[in-house]
Amino acid sequence: MRFLFMLANAGLLGSSLANAATFANYLPARHDRFSSGVITNPTFLMDHSLISGVDAVGQRAALISPQHYLTAAHISAFNPTFLGSDGALHNFARDLTPGSRTVLGTTLTADFTKSNGTVLLAGTTHASDIAIVRLAAPIPTADGIDTLPIYTGTLSSMVGEELFVFDKNVRAGKDTIDIAEIVELNTGAITASVIYGFDEEGTILPSDELRLVGGDSGGSSLIDFGGRYEVVGANMGVGTDTDTGKVYSFNTFAGAYMSEIESIMNADGYVLGAEGIFVTAVPEPATFFCLAMGMVVIATNRRRINRQPLSDLP
Repeated sequence: MRFLFMLANAGLLGSSLANAATFANYLPARHDRFSSGVITNPTFLMDHSLISGVDAVGQRAALISPQHYLTAAHISAFNPTFLGSDGALHNFARDLTPGSRTVLGTTLTADFTKSNGTVLLAGTTHASDIAIVRLAAPIPTADGIDTLPIYTGTLSSMVGEELFVFDKNVRAGKDTIDIAEIVELNTGAITASVIYGFDEEGTILPSDELRLVGGDSGGSSLIDFGGRYEVVGANMGVGTDTDTGKVYSFNTFAGAYMSEIESIMNADGYVLGAEGIFVTAVPEPATFFCLAMGMVVIATNRRRINRQPLSDLP
């Protein structure tokens, strides 16, 4: 049985969403990546040495090679900033040539019925809500900014896994994934997504639980895999279950797009190393494509959720 999930127009999000993700029990000493300026917070819930590839000023990028980052497709490309091993911020210009931004495609493994009744056949490919962006030049090794590997487990295996999520204010929390499914956007995008509910009521405090709000689109989501953080995807949307009132947050799942990511990397002169890190060969140009998202309709086979998208449109 299939249920409809609706995302309202981004313009309907109120000013109360301006301060980024809502935490069940926000503790600056635990959830803020930086204690002051670019001084790293010594009591942050994540290991700073493993997240230099996460954008450090809230521009929402996950560095997956010395010259590429992942973010949400429905926001514009930007020049990311990362914290170098010298303790300083390093800003990097994105490539402005055609081919510098590519929206990844979801290849269906089973027939998918859209909200209007149209059946998309297994084996067909459709634009997703995750994009890979190429920088104008590789980040120098001397900057001490490490790339993040992409978690390559299956979408269905993500249910029950703990997800670390960054918001636009460079804070991080975590929650357990409740649902992992393909979802439909009315822009025509079909996206592999991991979904987690906000259980503030009844939550045993202190808690790291959070939910996304307007402006968090593209923020990195990571998983702790064997003592290192790997990229799960990027923040996509948020909504409310109309039956229970429970709020859910949605993140794209990058692992569903590995073959296309590898193809883009290979074309740009990078190969996948044994540890999931891309190493430099001879960089070449890639594509630019800009996708905006407004009213979005989600179709899934779990439960009815009426959700609003993030308001970070260009």
